[in-house]
Amino acid sequence: MMEQAGVKAKKVIAAKIDDEIIDLNQPIPRSGLLSYLPKCDGKKPCNPESLHVLRHTAAHVMAQAVMRLFDDVEFAIGPTIEDGFYYDFDLEHRLSDEDFEAIEAEMRKIIAADYPVVRREVSDDEAEEILGSQKAQFKRELIKGLEGQQLSFYTQDDFTDLCRGPHLSSTGQIGAFKLLSVAGAYWRGRETNPMLQRIYGTAFFTEKDLKKYLNRLEEAKKRDHKKLGAHLNLFMFDQSGPGFPFWQPNGVAVYRQVENLMYEKMDEY
Repeated sequence: MMEQAGVKAKKVIAAKIDDEIIDLNQPIPRSGLLSYLPKCDGKKPCNPESLHVLRHTAAHVMAQAVMRLFDDVEFAIGPTIEDGFYYDFDLEHRLSDEDFEAIEAEMRKIIAADYPVVRREVSDDEAEEILGSQKAQFKRELIKGLEGQQLSFYTQDDFTDLCRGPHLSSTGQIGAFKLLSVAGAYWRGRETNPMLQRIYGTAFFTEKDLKKYLNRLEEAKKRDHKKLGAHLNLFMFDQSGPGFPFWQPNGVAVYRQVENLMYEKMDEY
């Protein structure tokens, strides 16, 4: 089909029917305008939708690596975000950035193995059979909320996850990635729900694009107002008021100057 459309398989990573992105190996769900998402080569800005598919698969690769490294891990969700992806986990081990080296090493093994990423559409009963006796309270809750909708699972070697997709055809298509930070997150953002552990990461098709992004992050850190304010003795932070700036003499002086300027402008008008 791709050859008939003049598309080379090695240069595309997913298909698109109208506005819906689908896997390359997924049957076309209906008639409509068919197009393809290109694989990025780093020579020009990457298609955001191509990055979305890449990062979605990178999230699964990260989850698979965590599963291989830590016992009794339970999976919640692992979506893409604007500049990367994250996955929420429930496990006894307290994750930190010190774990990133081991997780990234396992991710590189999974990518090097180039496991096929296989989609399987299932019924509710089949979904329960796949989950079996494993700890999967979060996945079961998601399934309840999807009543009447088509359920799908994705498998790559020893890892299977409830997911609507889309994904790359194989893990080896991930070019470059980096784990960035770890944080706590309530399940579904509600304080009454369990606290999970969230790992953030990003991924690109080329090492060049990854380095560009990491350089931008470093530059942004240098301009972080929290760090600049403390460095210039404008304000400080203290545990007695988390997130609240306590003005120091330099900061008070600047504040007064801005305040005076504001009053001068008000008098003019």
